[in-house]
Amino acid sequence: MATLLAPEDFSPSEDAMALNKAFEGWGTDEKAIIWILGHRNAYQRKQIRLALSRGSQQKNSNLSFLETLS
Repeated sequence: MATLLAPEDFSPSEDAMALNKAFEGWGTDEKAIIWILGHRNAYQRKQIRLALSRGSQQKNSNLSFLETLS
């Protein structure tokens, strides 16, 4: 069995932004998703998931605010 050597100096928010960018548009950048998640351990993936959920909550609150303006 192989051992994963995940980088210790990673940024969950930067990874979350890179994943959002990989998900955007017509196509999905599968290579970017696999590269990011394939080089992170379980704890780091959890931190990325939390950063993604914070980002989506922020986006939803911004959309709600913008809807109240119209």
